[in-house]
This record gives sequence, structure tokens and C-alpha cells, in this order.
Amino acid sequence: MISAETSCEDVKFGVGKEEDILTVSCDEGKVGQKQYKCTNSKWVLLQDNCVLEDFKDLEDQSEVMRC
Repeated sequence: MISAETSCEDVKFGVGKEEDILTVSCDEGKVGQKQYKCTNSKWVLLQDNCVLEDFKDLEDQSEVMRC
């Protein structure tokens, strides 16, 4: 149950207060992070920089080739 101080409650993200920011890992097979903000009693996605691991591997390989 949501207390007086708790605004957001979600099975996946847990509980938070209004304006709290939560950083979570990407889903399996992806790298990066997602950020959510507790706004109007809901966790709202602010940023998603998740990419497929294969794309990250290609980027890393291209960096090595440039050197």
C-alpha cells in the first residue's frame, strides 16, 4: 500500500516519492541504462540508452580499428 510519503509504487520498480529518479539496467541482451522519474504517481521513462550487445560490440571493434 502507498504511504503518505510514497507517490509511485510498481512491482518492477518498487516505491518512490514524487520527483525521485530511478536508474535500472537494460533487459537481457542489451547494454546501457534506463532512467525513470516518479511523476504524478507513475514511473515515467526519462532516458533509454539501451542498445543490443551486438551493436555495442561493433562500436567497440570500430574504435579499435581507428587507433
